[in-house]
Amino acid sequence: MLKDLKQKPGHPPINRIGIYDHKGNMRGHVGRTATAATVARFLGRHGAELGQKEGRTAWIGDKPPPPPPPQPEQVNPTAVAVAAQNNQGKLAIAEHQSQAKHKLAVELNRSKSKVEAGRKKP
Repeated sequence: MLKDLKQKPGHPPINRIGIYDHKGNMRGHVGRTATAATVARFLGRHGAELGQKEGRTAWIGDKPPPPPPPQPEQVNPTAVAVAAQNNQGKLAIAEHQSQAKHKLAVELNRSKSKVEAGRKKP
């Protein structure tokens, strides 16, 4: 019976058991004494079972679990505190600048009035 079977390209040798993932892609082959733990090294996860593939015994991997739902982005409390301090600092600088502009405007008006008072009207 084994003489009738010939090795085909892309198939495991006659005396080996193929390992296939859940999509049907071949991942390797093992001997007849291999366990599910041995097969897990090829598939990257446990849960493979013996089954039939193209009329031959094969290890078939189970479907991977669905990906976890995306987690909401967590805000770093330190970053929030630093941002609040920066905003307070910017407000303080803006307030100081507005006070400085006001002082400058007052001084310019005073000096203008002094210059105009010093002029004689014709």
